[in-house]
Amino acid sequence: MIRLDYQAKWFLPVPTAFPSDGADDAGAWVDGLLAEHEVMEPWRDPSRRAGLRELLLAQHADLAGHGGIALWYCPFGLPASGVVEIAVEDRKDRPADPHAELAGLRGDLPVRPVDVRAQGLGPGVGYARVFEAGEPTTDAAAPRIAELGYVFTPDACAVAVRARSADPSVVGALSEQLWRLVDSVVLS
Repeated sequence: MIRLDYQAKWFLPVPTAFPSDGADDAGAWVDGLLAEHEVMEPWRDPSRRAGLRELLLAQHADLAGHGGIALWYCPFGLPASGVVEIAVEDRKDRPADPHAELAGLRGDLPVRPVDVRAQGLGPGVGYARVFEAGEPTTDAAAPRIAELGYVFTPDACAVAVRARSADPSVVGALSEQLWRLVDSVVLS
């Protein structure tokens, strides 16, 4: 089990499987969000509500089946500006090394890990990267994603925490809140 502390003014928890949070499916969950949460301009226009609903469903679909914890970064309301994912993977059958966990990451520039230490997870590595998400189409280049992440390997497992956005400035803006979240994570 993962325990973490985050501020609701920055992050919105996202179910990765249904039924959850009183909703039977993603559509019902999104409808509940739209009824209860602040919405950014220009999405407040009633004529754009259907488009916002579809956008939120697409943002959620990117997390479906993730199995870990997911949070949307929504400092100005919906839709999400970025997403934070936390995943824990068992490593009992092989040595866990946070630097080795980053070996397969690709990016526009080489990924350069930085040693970090979190209160609840101990030593780990942090990294940043920008990469292409998916394949280019005939009409456009593949979208680029900015990512700020941390990997820890406590107690024969790997814990990955990563924030992503199509806007690199969003990843930079959420970096302080992300570290506070990472520093609060405790496995039990």
